[in-house]
Amino acid sequence: MRRVHRLRFLLFALAFLARPAFAADAIDRTIDRMSDDEKIAQLLMVGFDGTRVSPDLRMLVSQWHAGGIVLYRQNIQSARQAAQRNAEIRALAAGNVEPFIAVDQEGGLVQRLRDGVPELPGNMALGATRSPRLARRAGRALAQSLRALGFTMNFAPVLDVLWNPENTVFLTRSFSDDPHLAARLGRAFVRGANEGGIISVAKHFPGEGGTAGDSHFALPVLDSDRNAMDSCELVPFRAAIAAHLPALMTGHIAVPRIAEEPGLPATISRRVLTDLLRHDLRFNGLVITDELQMPSIRSRASVGDLAVEAILAGADMIMVVWDHHDRDEIYDALRRAYASGELPRATVRRSLRRILILKRRLKIQRRTSDDRSIANEIATRSVALARRDSGPLYDAGRSVVMLGSDGPLRRQFPAATIIEPPRRLDPTTFDATIDSAVIACRGATTLIAVIGSDNDKRLARALRKRLPLIRFIVVALGSPFEVRDIPKPDAILFTWSSGWPSQEAAARVLRGRAKARGRIPVEISLP
Repeated sequence: MRRVHRLRFLLFALAFLARPAFAADAIDRTIDRMSDDEKIAQLLMVGFDGTRVSPDLRMLVSQWHAGGIVLYRQNIQSARQAAQRNAEIRALAAGNVEPFIAVDQEGGLVQRLRDGVPELPGNMALGATRSPRLARRAGRALAQSLRALGFTMNFAPVLDVLWNPENTVFLTRSFSDDPHLAARLGRAFVRGANEGGIISVAKHFPGEGGTAGDSHFALPVLDSDRNAMDSCELVPFRAAIAAHLPALMTGHIAVPRIAEEPGLPATISRRVLTDLLRHDLRFNGLVITDELQMPSIRSRASVGDLAVEAILAGADMIMVVWDHHDRDEIYDALRRAYASGELPRATVRRSLRRILILKRRLKIQRRTSDDRSIANEIATRSVALARRDSGPLYDAGRSVVMLGSDGPLRRQFPAATIIEPPRRLDPTTFDATIDSAVIACRGATTLIAVIGSDNDKRLARALRKRLPLIRFIVVALGSPFEVRDIPKPDAILFTWSSGWPSQEAAARVLRGRAKARGRIPVEISLP
């Protein structure tokens, strides 16, 4: 069986990665036939409003010939609807260069599709399995499912190394704080995605996991020198590039010891995108910016000027999703810079070649996914347990109180007394919920606190202080850092995701029907 997989991958690699001269000539001829406006439009990765083909979307595809269209949650009602919309987008491009049709489907916390694709628990769950085999299967199964729905590009995997526990952006989106584990899993995921025929876009170069800010709102700073980055942030990117990573996304972060000036975002730094990425790491794939509308970067200059700076720095495509005025400003600024010579024709032509090479490779047909078990297997293999004693986690003959919202986990304990947190937790409802829980715990032997939100954590922390003697079990449905300040739980079960496969896997461990086989993939001081 392994020999068959090796042969299949070899055949794929030959077809997907070869660059015969006639293909290069065909790409050059395609570029030569484009108008200047069409060439600039190919540099844009744009979003649209609503779930239907609007006049604006029709203009982007059939008149501008935009290089890429990205669908977010606001554009997707179901897998069936997304497939229909993608087919309509391709039909609008008939006779012209088709756009990439992209989605942000990481798994875990970031899932734009809730049906039609594997419900992957996310990167940190894969980190807990320590299994490159599962990561490769996950990448392949997700890619095949997305291709079956008409997508050609996916903004995954996240390769940021989460070594700063104060980082509030990546949480379970990162594989690990160990760069070498992240490299092994990221490389495997990329190989699987390549086999499945999707353009995987690794992110967020050069790595945001060591920052403490949120790049959606303010510019985070990574104060590491080149040696430190070589041993940490760059390790997963090097591994993915060696595995024929087709594309990556820039991160809006400052790297003052690398960039031309301390506050310069990596997205518009030539030292980062050209000197470091293109020359040192020898990456010749596609570089896409993160959204230029984020306050973290647009406070520096107009979005139009930023777009020009990003292309000059080494980016190939500009992502602009949320505001039509910003999109139009970026398009106009790039057109003016191209016409004036500020944006050299050779620079744009190199980017167009990278774009069209990938689009040409996408014409290779892929089989649809038959790996339906991957999400459940990752969920089962990733559940990790930290505990203070060796007794059973759950005894059906004893009284149990469960703090948590309705879901697959709670439904596995029909005899438990349930304390459901209110949706809005003001001081009055907080105190009332705690009082109700204390009363419910009279005579109970075990309290199971399911932590899926900040409110859950606040309630669990207060209950533990009020009930120091009850057996206290925490089920962490998200980041392991969320449970650091809950006083002395007797056991903590980590699922890394609130998805159904992960909750059901946790229930099996709690009830003694399965063992917790996962290993916590980040360094954490447990309470």
